[in-house]
Amino acid sequence: MTISFDYSNALPFMQQTEVDYLDEFVKVAHNRLHEKKDQVLTFLVGWIYRITMIKMNFQE
Repeated sequence: MTISFDYSNALPFMQQTEVDYLDEFVKVAHNRLHEKKDQVLTFLVGWIYRITMIKMNFQE
């Protein structure tokens, strides 16, 4: 599963440098999620997975 974020509509409200600044935070969060070392993040991933599955079931 891939999660993407289209921030093109947000650029009138923020600068590209602000988006670039967040890149490292996103990478750290991504690694923590995949390593499953953080209980809070694991909990959130479970909810994201459930929501995704519900959306997929409604699209079928």
